[in-house]
Amino acid sequence: MVERVSSFELQVVEERKFRIHALSHLFSILGVTPALGRFFTEQDDRRGAAATVVLTNGLWQRRYASDPAIVGKTILLDAQKYTVIGVLPAWFDYPDARVQLWVPARLVVSETDMRNRGNHRFYVTARLKDGVTVEQASSELDGIQQRNHLQFPDELMGKGARTRCCCRKIWCAK
Repeated sequence: MVERVSSFELQVVEERKFRIHALSHLFSILGVTPALGRFFTEQDDRRGAAATVVLTNGLWQRRYASDPAIVGKTILLDAQKYTVIGVLPAWFDYPDARVQLWVPARLVVSETDMRNRGNHRFYVTARLKDGVTVEQASSELDGIQQRNHLQFPDELMGKGARTRCCCRKIWCAK
């Protein structure tokens, strides 16, 4: 039922900017192309890679005066240097308008956290195959969730998932 899947985590950083840690293929799942520069690649999203960041259009306009030369420049986030590789289109406000920065997940999230079934900080984003409804996807997710609760009861006690349609053919679960 699901064509492609990705995960991301929301975190607050300096000056109340919201940052998301995303896997490299999230933007392609969402069908987004950069307004400027590029998005993450698998090489960006691996341990030991150079720290890269994608800015929202609003942050690019406010903080960097819409300067197209921002791509390739270094900015500081939590006292760490990140190279700006891209800027999102103006219409993009996923998952909500508070998010201003995107960084590769594996730069900041440990492998232990990535594989921990009890870690519920991540959102899952998926593109539905043609002809599949959100209700069908939700039903499939419910079945997966029930099987996981039977297989890993201690790690998943009191945890659940819910789905919502984020836009046409995209659904999220947390």
